[in-house]
Amino acid sequence: MARSPRLAAWSSVAGGVIGLAITPFMAAVWAYEPGVVWADLSLLTRVVGPTLESWGALTLGSGRVVAEDGTVLAESFAYEVYGKVFFLVYLLMMPIVYWAHTAHAGATSSRWESWIWRVLWTALTLACVGDAVSYWGISVPGDAGQTLWGLGFAVEIVAVLGLLAATTLYGVIALRQGVLPRASSALLVGVVPIAVLTLIGVTPYVPNAVVVPMSLIWASVGVWLLFGGRSSRPGGGRTPVAVNPS
Repeated sequence: MARSPRLAAWSSVAGGVIGLAITPFMAAVWAYEPGVVWADLSLLTRVVGPTLESWGALTLGSGRVVAEDGTVLAESFAYEVYGKVFFLVYLLMMPIVYWAHTAHAGATSSRWESWIWRVLWTALTLACVGDAVSYWGISVPGDAGQTLWGLGFAVEIVAVLGLLAATTLYGVIALRQGVLPRASSALLVGVVPIAVLTLIGVTPYVPNAVVVPMSLIWASVGVWLLFGGRSSRPGGGRTPVAVNPS
């Protein structure tokens, strides 16, 4: 994994943009059925659903998936197509998380802090792998595809729960160490209530409603780096963070 802060910054921003762009499609496809009343659904699907339906984006590949009773489940194929992209949100978060861990000596000086970062990194990796296995594995014909889907999704959900816990604790470390901008660190600490508010107020679609806000917080760190962010440390003084590739 490259330690270049510029690479990490652009990667985090790309991950946030992809998450924002793909989630309306996935949430709307998940809620869609012929004759759906969009006004009765969550804020996100209420806003984007009618437009996406008029574009034909919710019935992509019509006839590709058929239920046992003969009903065409075109939306299932659309869901599969959009879902294949989502693992990139996890993948593109990895460089900025790694950079935050390695950029400053002593950022994880204690065993406890080092353990928290390992949990964060492991959970992020497992969530990425689980998501990729579920959405790409479902393309495998027969029962194997359904098995891969179920297994991958289960791994992803468990990993996301671990990711929430580890991110909260890592935010506390970042606040104390001054590795990240204080606003971003504070948002990491509050990632669980932010996820709950998103689930209640925007969309109940999981895991996107949990993961996309997290990716946007890390993207804020990336933007901070790209604009010459500086890291504050305990004990006074401010240490510039080099943005040139290393």
